[in-house]
Amino acid sequence: MFGQPALLKREPPAEVWQYAGGRCTLLAFLYPVGGGLQVRHVETVDRRPADPVLPADCLDSLLKGRPPALS
Repeated sequence: MFGQPALLKREPPAEVWQYAGGRCTLLAFLYPVGGGLQVRHVETVDRRPADPVLPADCLDSLLKGRPPALS
């Protein structure tokens, strides 16, 4: 949904995928499930603490920054 992460950090057993936007950063924590990985936790971090962004607005801004999905 967000494409390739800007940063991928392995912290066994998890992987942390980071997506940076203009006003916020999304951290997705993926854990092994079955034969793949599954997002089990998500955090958003304000890049400008004096001008906080709601988590839903952070997600929306990151999604709008991606090209439309192919149908």
